[in-house]
Amino acid sequence: MANKEVNLIINTPTKTGHLTDEGKIRASAARLNTPILSTAAAALAAARAIKAMREKDWGVAALQDYRAMQERAGCLIETTVRTAMPTHA
Repeated sequence: MANKEVNLIINTPTKTGHLTDEGKIRASAARLNTPILSTAAAALAAARAIKAMREKDWGVAALQDYRAMQERAGCLIETTVRTAMPTHA
């Protein structure tokens, strides 16, 4: 991390506390301004966002517009808000 070879950290902690390996990784990431994801759901959302960006298959919409977008695509509304959502299903 210190030499900027790490661009993103996925660290799903199993223990708590600043003395654990997970805690040390999180502290280093914060100190070095390295993005860190700490849940599987966040990692999946980030992977989808990266894929959409690489495929240039993404856009920006107001949250209230997602229902109309999903209805047009024939999708059901999920109960959680996604970090990244492709412009089509």
